[in-house]
Parts: sequence; structure tokens; C-alpha cells
Amino acid sequence: MSVKEQLHEVADSLPEGATYEDAMQAIYVRMKFAQGKQDIAEGRFLTVEEARAKLLKWRA
Repeated sequence: MSVKEQLHEVADSLPEGATYEDAMQAIYVRMKFAQGKQDIAEGRFLTVEEARAKLLKWRA
């Protein structure tokens, strides 16, 4: 799906009284989900155990 099609989809999903801020937030969230899915597909993620270990290290 092209960016233009995605923008139309976001616009169509917004309520009638939506603001520009609402639209920007919806676009931002959609973009971040897409980036996250791409990261997972390319193996750029931590398991829960790895994340816990990293947090414990930072706290020490």
C-alpha cells in the first residue's frame, strides 16, 4: 500500500471533529507500528529475558 493510500485510510478512520493533531498522532502511531514490524522481521529486538538483564545492568 502506498503512503498516499495509507494517509487516505488514516483520514477516513478519523472522527468528523478530528484536529490536525489527531491526524498527526494517528500517522505517527501507524508509522511506529510499521517500523516495529520491520525491526522484528529483521531480527532487531530483545527477548523479555534480554530486556530484563539489560535493565538490571543499567540499575546497578
